[in-house]
Amino acid sequence: MGRFWFSVKKNYLRALTVSFAVLGAEWTVVEFASHFLSSPSWLRRWPLPALIVVAAAAAGPLAARRPTRVQFELATTDTTVRISFGNLFESPGHRVIAVNEYFDGELGNVVSKSSLHGKLIHEYFDGNSTAFEAAVDADLAGVTSEVTRRAHTRRRAYPIGTTVRIQVAGSPYLLVALTHTDQVTHQSSADVAQLWNALCSVWQAARTRAQGDTISVPLIGSGLGRVGLPPHNLLQLLLLSLVVETKREKVASHIEIVLYMGLYEQIDLGPIRDEWA
Repeated sequence: MGRFWFSVKKNYLRALTVSFAVLGAEWTVVEFASHFLSSPSWLRRWPLPALIVVAAAAAGPLAARRPTRVQFELATTDTTVRISFGNLFESPGHRVIAVNEYFDGELGNVVSKSSLHGKLIHEYFDGNSTAFEAAVDADLAGVTSEVTRRAHTRRRAYPIGTTVRIQVAGSPYLLVALTHTDQVTHQSSADVAQLWNALCSVWQAARTRAQGDTISVPLIGSGLGRVGLPPHNLLQLLLLSLVVETKREKVASHIEIVLYMGLYEQIDLGPIRDEWA
């Protein structure tokens, strides 16, 4: 209900417009029936006008509510995109998660438990950093890296956009290097150029490594990466990168973009659908 009334407040003009439009349409029907029916006395009983007003009043808020999911086919492609608020770990297909350039597995100061990266390690590797790092290192074998002077056991930094595929509890994941990590504070950050590089790279990896499977992706850059763009702009950038890569060569038939519920008040999916369909 809180989300419903938030939608109404944000789109009150639309709600009023629809309410009056419905009221006008209903009243036109009543006047038409009153003119042509031989015994229209039932039309003048008080319950009917009351029901008409109630229906009109309800239609506006219902029309103004923000959707929690939308689905559309990207223009001039055969790729279907569904954007919804939900849990990435319950989404189908290959799930994409952004990580730092070291593919760290140590929870705490290095990897926050509140990030998707941290939740993956905590919930699916039982917080075992060694098991997580062994899984990613097996796929990183042969990938170019740079040995840094970082005061940590993991000193190999991989280029932004490097993507590995791991299998966890029967589900495949694509982990893409997005952020650079401060060697002292361990804080991760990325700029828009790095974000674009990571997005295009993960679509390219998905094209070859997911073999047409559904790709489920969160709003990359909205978490602890500190890209600095508002969520709405991050979503636009995510869609734009998908279009660019799809124009080059098809990535997948179905893309799931999963937003966490905390973004509901910041992203209206209705205009997004209208713009990109």
